[in-house]
Amino acid sequence: MEELFKIDFHVHTIYSGDSIITPKLLVKASLKSGLNGVAITDHNTTKGIQKVKDFLKNADLTIIDGIEIQTRVGDIIGLFINEELSSIDPYEVCDKIHEQGGLVILPHPFRKRGLQNLSNELLKKIDLIEVLNARSSKESNQRALIFSRSSNIMPIAGSDAHTPFEVGRAHVKFTMQITSENEIKSLLRTGEFQIGGSETPQHLQILSRGISAYKNKGLTGLIRAGTKKILGRD
Repeated sequence: MEELFKIDFHVHTIYSGDSIITPKLLVKASLKSGLNGVAITDHNTTKGIQKVKDFLKNADLTIIDGIEIQTRVGDIIGLFINEELSSIDPYEVCDKIHEQGGLVILPHPFRKRGLQNLSNELLKKIDLIEVLNARSSKESNQRALIFSRSSNIMPIAGSDAHTPFEVGRAHVKFTMQITSENEIKSLLRTGEFQIGGSETPQHLQILSRGISAYKNKGLTGLIRAGTKKILGRD
């Protein structure tokens, strides 16, 4: 499949609190990895989106407005949104995303903070399931792919990058040039794309998680994160 347009649909900036990717670094890393677009999905905030757009200048890079909300039962990503969300109720979060014309993504469903044991009512509100998250284990991603197929819900991929070297490691490939966000949404809904990339190597995942944990909880968090990853706990 010839790829003409490549997008990473799950990236975090420094505004997530546990990422070291500055707006300037994100633009550079995205272009270096050959991406045509990137979705900024910071934890519970959209503050980083405009900051990244300010650094674009003449760069040929599509920025998709997104957010990753930590609900009371797990994480939910909203793509193509125009307002920040503050609810922790998963049903309300999904409804608010759809009201804005956005898409509801279920990220890393078989990892910590993934939405598991979904009710049929909540499952009906999910537009796409993340089947390749570069920060997850191969086993977790395989389970997500099976879940996507059995639920008849379209797949999607994203790096879940928190460091520059992770950007673009998991992505979606389209075989046509994209000229609008509506085109992207339409292609995602109809499945006219392919999943690309692979899991980040374990030693780099340990490094990335250690950096994130250190930013959040200092040295103690770094040690705990490294230990969990070494023991194979997502």
